[in-house]
Amino acid sequence: MDADAGNIDATALLRKIHFLEQKLEDKADRVEVTQARAYTDDQVSLARKELEKTFDALRAELSNFREAWELFHSRDWKDLCARVEALEKRMQAVNKTLEGFSGVPEYQGGGSKISDEMVIQITNRLSSLEVNYTDLRDQFSKWIK
Repeated sequence: MDADAGNIDATALLRKIHFLEQKLEDKADRVEVTQARAYTDDQVSLARKELEKTFDALRAELSNFREAWELFHSRDWKDLCARVEALEKRMQAVNKTLEGFSGVPEYQGGGSKISDEMVIQITNRLSSLEVNYTDLRDQFSKWIK
C-alpha cells in the first residue's frame, strides 16, 4: 500500500493472505497430527492393557493346567506302582507254591494226588499272571522314559 498515493498493492496483499493461509494450514496440520498421535497412543495403550489381561488369564490357566497334570500324574504313578507291587507279591506267592513241587508227579491212574484239571488251572493262572506282569512292566517302562 502506498500511503502517499492511497493506492493498494493488491499483489502484496494477496501474497500476505496466501502466506497467512499457509501458516494456518501448517498449524492445522500440526494440530491434527498431535491429536492423531494422542488418539493412537490411547488406542495402543488400551490394546496393550487388553493383551496384558489376556496374557495374565492364559498364565493363570497354564498354571492351573500344570497343577492338574501333576496331580493326575502323581495319582496315576501311585496306582501303577501299587499294581506292580501287587503283581510282584502274587508272583512271589506263586513261586513259593511252585518251589514246594518237585515236579509234576507221574500219573498213576486214579491214585494221583494232583488232578489234571488242577494242573491246567495252575498253568492257566500262572500264564495270566505272567501276561499281567509283562503288561505292567511295559507300562512302567513307558513311564520311566
